[in-house]
Amino acid sequence: MAVRRLKINRTHEGRPCNWCGYELKLGDAAALCESCTLPHHAECWDEKDGCGTEGCVNAPFKKVASPAGFPELDERQQPLKPDERLCQNCGKITYIGDETCRHCRLNFSGVPNWGPKKTAPEAHEALKYAIAGFLCCGFLYPVAIIKGHQAKAIIDADPTLGGRGIATTAQVIGIIGTIFLVIYILSLLATGGRR
Repeated sequence: MAVRRLKINRTHEGRPCNWCGYELKLGDAAALCESCTLPHHAECWDEKDGCGTEGCVNAPFKKVASPAGFPELDERQQPLKPDERLCQNCGKITYIGDETCRHCRLNFSGVPNWGPKKTAPEAHEALKYAIAGFLCCGFLYPVAIIKGHQAKAIIDADPTLGGRGIATTAQVIGIIGTIFLVIYILSLLATGGRR
Protein backbone atom coordinates (compact mmCIF):
# COMPACT_ATOMS: atom_id res chain seq x y z
CA MET A 1 0.00 0.00 0.00
CA ALA A 2 1.58 3.27 -1.13
CA VAL A 3 1.25 5.81 1.65
CA ARG A 4 3.35 8.76 2.79
CA ARG A 5 3.43 9.34 6.56
CA LEU A 6 3.83 12.95 7.60
CA LYS A 7 2.88 15.65 10.06
CA ILE A 8 0.20 17.98 8.75
CA ASN A 9 1.76 21.16 7.35
CA ARG A 10 0.20 24.36 6.01
CA THR A 11 -0.52 22.68 2.64
CA HIS A 12 -2.97 20.20 4.16
CA GLU A 13 -4.03 22.12 7.26
CA GLY A 14 -7.81 22.53 7.42
CA ARG A 15 -8.56 19.86 4.81
CA PRO A 16 -10.94 17.08 5.87
CA CYS A 17 -9.71 13.59 6.64
CA ASN A 18 -10.79 11.32 3.80
CA TRP A 19 -12.21 8.82 6.31
CA CYS A 20 -13.76 10.67 9.25
CA GLY A 21 -14.29 14.06 7.61
CA TYR A 22 -12.85 15.96 10.57
CA GLU A 23 -10.45 18.80 9.88
CA LEU A 24 -6.74 18.02 9.82
CA LYS A 25 -4.84 20.25 12.24
CA LEU A 26 -1.29 21.51 12.00
CA GLY A 27 1.10 18.90 13.41
CA ASP A 28 -1.38 15.97 13.34
CA ALA A 29 0.07 12.61 12.36
CA ALA A 30 -1.25 11.94 8.87
CA ALA A 31 -1.22 9.45 6.04
CA LEU A 32 -1.23 10.80 2.49
CA CYS A 33 -2.45 8.29 -0.10
CA GLU A 34 0.10 8.13 -2.90
CA SER A 35 -2.56 7.07 -5.41
CA CYS A 36 -5.38 9.60 -4.98
CA THR A 37 -3.22 12.12 -3.00
CA LEU A 38 -5.91 12.67 -0.34
CA PRO A 39 -4.89 13.14 3.31
CA HIS A 40 -6.13 11.03 6.24
CA HIS A 41 -5.54 11.03 9.97
CA ALA A 42 -2.89 8.36 10.53
CA GLU A 43 -5.22 6.68 13.07
CA CYS A 44 -8.06 6.56 10.54
CA TRP A 45 -5.79 5.10 7.84
CA ASP A 46 -4.49 2.41 10.21
CA GLU A 47 -7.89 1.61 11.73
CA LYS A 48 -9.61 1.27 8.35
CA ASP A 49 -6.56 -0.37 6.76
CA GLY A 50 -6.09 2.00 3.84
CA CYS A 51 -7.47 4.90 1.82
CA GLY A 52 -11.02 6.20 2.21
CA THR A 53 -11.54 6.85 -1.52
CA GLU A 54 -13.85 4.24 -3.00
CA GLY A 55 -12.13 2.48 -5.87
CA CYS A 56 -8.63 3.72 -4.99
CA VAL A 57 -5.91 1.08 -5.33
CA ASN A 58 -5.06 1.76 -1.68
CA ALA A 59 -8.66 1.32 -0.48
CA PRO A 60 -9.17 -1.56 1.94
CA PHE A 61 -10.45 -4.84 0.60
CA LYS A 62 -14.20 -5.22 0.75
CA LYS A 63 -15.51 -8.33 2.43
CA VAL A 64 -18.11 -10.04 0.29
CA ALA A 65 -20.40 -12.90 1.09
CA SER A 66 -19.37 -16.31 -0.15
CA PRO A 67 -21.23 -19.58 -0.60
CA ALA A 68 -22.02 -21.47 2.59
CA GLY A 69 -19.07 -23.29 4.06
CA PHE A 70 -16.43 -21.10 2.35
CA PRO A 71 -14.52 -18.24 4.01
CA GLU A 72 -15.28 -14.62 3.14
CA LEU A 73 -13.55 -13.37 0.00
CA ASP A 74 -11.63 -10.12 -0.36
CA GLU A 75 -12.49 -8.06 -3.40
CA ARG A 76 -11.67 -4.53 -4.53
CA GLN A 77 -14.69 -2.29 -4.95
CA GLN A 78 -13.42 -1.35 -8.40
CA PRO A 79 -10.36 -3.07 -9.82
CA LEU A 80 -7.65 -0.63 -10.91
CA LYS A 81 -4.27 -1.23 -12.47
CA PRO A 82 -1.23 -0.23 -10.36
CA ASP A 83 -0.68 2.94 -12.44
CA GLU A 84 -4.35 4.02 -12.25
CA ARG A 85 -6.30 6.04 -9.73
CA LEU A 86 -9.78 7.52 -9.48
CA CYS A 87 -10.17 11.28 -9.69
CA GLN A 88 -11.72 12.53 -6.45
CA ASN A 89 -13.68 15.15 -8.40
CA CYS A 90 -15.34 13.21 -11.26
CA GLY A 91 -14.72 9.62 -10.14
CA LYS A 92 -13.24 8.57 -13.48
CA ILE A 93 -10.02 6.64 -13.96
CA THR A 94 -6.87 8.63 -14.58
CA TYR A 95 -3.18 7.79 -14.20
CA ILE A 96 -0.79 8.33 -11.31
CA GLY A 97 1.74 10.25 -13.44
CA ASP A 98 -0.88 12.78 -14.59
CA GLU A 99 -0.80 16.21 -12.97
CA THR A 100 -4.43 16.85 -13.93
CA CYS A 101 -7.44 14.61 -14.52
CA ARG A 102 -7.91 13.77 -18.19
CA HIS A 103 -11.68 14.10 -17.84
CA CYS A 104 -12.50 17.09 -15.59
CA ARG A 105 -9.04 18.78 -15.67
CA LEU A 106 -8.82 18.90 -11.85
CA ASN A 107 -5.27 19.50 -10.68
CA PHE A 108 -4.43 16.77 -8.17
CA SER A 109 -3.21 19.38 -5.70
CA GLY A 110 -6.91 20.25 -5.44
CA VAL A 111 -6.83 23.42 -7.56
CA PRO A 112 -8.70 23.31 -10.90
CA ASN A 113 -6.45 23.93 -13.91
CA TRP A 114 -8.67 24.65 -16.89
CA GLY A 115 -5.84 26.03 -19.01
CA PRO A 116 -6.21 29.21 -21.07
CA LYS A 117 -9.80 30.37 -21.44
CA LYS A 118 -11.31 31.11 -24.80
CA THR A 119 -13.72 34.00 -25.19
CA ALA A 120 -17.33 32.91 -25.56
CA PRO A 121 -18.69 33.79 -29.03
CA GLU A 122 -21.91 34.98 -27.34
CA ALA A 123 -19.93 37.75 -25.59
CA HIS A 124 -18.66 39.05 -28.95
CA GLU A 125 -22.18 38.84 -30.36
CA ALA A 126 -23.56 40.95 -27.48
CA LEU A 127 -20.86 43.58 -28.09
CA LYS A 128 -21.69 43.66 -31.82
CA TYR A 129 -25.32 44.46 -30.99
CA ALA A 130 -24.22 47.22 -28.59
CA ILE A 131 -21.95 48.80 -31.22
CA ALA A 132 -24.61 48.45 -33.92
CA GLY A 133 -27.07 50.19 -31.59
CA PHE A 134 -24.60 53.03 -31.11
CA LEU A 135 -23.77 53.42 -34.81
CA CYS A 136 -27.08 53.06 -36.55
CA CYS A 137 -30.10 51.80 -34.67
CA GLY A 138 -30.64 52.61 -31.02
CA PHE A 139 -33.36 49.99 -30.81
CA LEU A 140 -30.65 47.30 -30.70
CA TYR A 141 -29.53 48.42 -27.22
CA PRO A 142 -32.05 46.19 -25.37
CA VAL A 143 -30.93 43.25 -27.53
CA ALA A 144 -27.32 43.92 -26.43
CA ILE A 145 -28.42 43.87 -22.77
CA ILE A 146 -30.24 40.54 -23.21
CA LYS A 147 -27.40 38.99 -25.24
CA GLY A 148 -24.88 40.12 -22.62
CA HIS A 149 -26.93 38.46 -19.88
CA GLN A 150 -27.15 35.22 -21.90
CA ALA A 151 -23.39 35.30 -22.59
CA LYS A 152 -22.63 35.62 -18.85
CA ALA A 153 -24.86 32.62 -18.08
CA ILE A 154 -23.02 30.53 -20.69
CA ILE A 155 -19.61 31.65 -19.36
CA ASP A 156 -20.60 30.84 -15.76
CA ALA A 157 -21.68 27.35 -16.81
CA ASP A 158 -18.41 26.51 -18.59
CA PRO A 159 -15.10 27.11 -16.74
CA THR A 160 -13.15 26.95 -20.02
CA LEU A 161 -14.87 30.08 -21.35
CA GLY A 162 -14.01 33.71 -20.64
CA GLY A 163 -15.36 37.03 -21.82
CA ARG A 164 -17.44 38.26 -18.88
CA GLY A 165 -15.84 41.69 -19.30
CA ILE A 166 -16.91 41.89 -22.94
CA ALA A 167 -20.46 40.81 -22.05
CA THR A 168 -20.57 43.40 -19.24
CA THR A 169 -19.31 46.10 -21.60
CA ALA A 170 -22.09 45.23 -24.04
CA GLN A 171 -24.64 45.47 -21.23
CA VAL A 172 -23.30 48.82 -20.00
CA ILE A 173 -23.36 50.28 -23.52
CA GLY A 174 -26.86 48.88 -23.95
CA ILE A 175 -28.12 50.38 -20.67
CA ILE A 176 -26.58 53.82 -21.29
CA GLY A 177 -27.79 53.79 -24.90
CA THR A 178 -31.31 52.79 -23.84
CA ILE A 179 -31.41 55.62 -21.27
CA PHE A 180 -30.35 58.19 -23.88
CA LEU A 181 -32.82 56.74 -26.40
CA VAL A 182 -35.70 56.99 -23.90
CA ILE A 183 -34.71 60.57 -22.99
CA TYR A 184 -34.56 61.47 -26.69
CA ILE A 185 -37.98 59.93 -27.41
CA LEU A 186 -39.52 61.65 -24.37
CA SER A 187 -38.07 65.00 -25.41
CA LEU A 188 -39.52 64.54 -28.91
CA LEU A 189 -42.92 63.75 -27.43
CA ALA A 190 -42.75 66.73 -25.07
CA THR A 191 -41.96 69.17 -27.90
CA GLY A 192 -44.44 67.59 -30.27
CA GLY A 193 -41.75 66.46 -32.67
CA ARG A 194 -40.24 69.96 -33.08
CA ARG A 195 -36.60 70.62 -32.37
